[in-house]
Amino acid sequence: MGIPQWIYLGMSCVSIGIELQRHGQACQARHNFIGALLGQGIVTGLLYWGGFFTGG
Repeated sequence: MGIPQWIYLGMSCVSIGIELQRHGQACQARHNFIGALLGQGIVTGLLYWGGFFTGG
C-alpha cells in the first residue's frame, strides 16, 4: 500500500471518529454514525474493488 492509500484510510478514520463523537447531536439534521460507517464502507469497498489498495 502506498502513501495515497494510507492518507485516504487516515482521513476516513478521522471522518468516522467525528461522526461517532457527534452521534445523536442535533444540528440542522441529526448525525448518524451507522449511516456514515455504511457509506464509508461502500466507498472503501469500491476503491478496493477498483484496485486502489493493490499497488501504487
